[in-house]
Amino acid sequence: MLNPTILMIILIAVCVCMISLIIFEIILHVVCKRLTSIINEQSRVIYSLDKKVKRLETNIHDTQETITSLSTSVTTIAMNYQEELNTRIFPQPDLDKQITETITTLIAMEVALSTKMRLPLRQSTKIIIDTAIKTYPNVDHEYIAKKALSMIQSYSDQ
Repeated sequence: MLNPTILMIILIAVCVCMISLIIFEIILHVVCKRLTSIINEQSRVIYSLDKKVKRLETNIHDTQETITSLSTSVTTIAMNYQEELNTRIFPQPDLDKQITETITTLIAMEVALSTKMRLPLRQSTKIIIDTAIKTYPNVDHEYIAKKALSMIQSYSDQ
């Protein structure tokens, strides 16, 4: 039979191998648990990112629809404005009389405001024309400007 010393050495070697295997299995088990935990965390992050991407896609789609709607609205407003510009009228006699009275009143107001000034405001003419145009927005602007300029010229000639 085998010598007891050799038997003891073999027994110790087998025990060391068994302990090494047990330690290796414990380390393997801990590493597997950590990897599983990391994989689960990464899975949650990917799921969260996927939800955010879907929300962003929805927001982009909504923004595109809003931009399309705004573009259509701006185009409609531009067309309506162009039509409004094209439908400016030349005044009938009653309206022309009102415009003349308005411009006369505006000239009188500007003269009254600038009587105590050494130099009248350079903007007075522009103020008179702009106010008359704002008062009658549907009347052709050039007509009002020319009428106001002629009335201011005739007033300054007096």
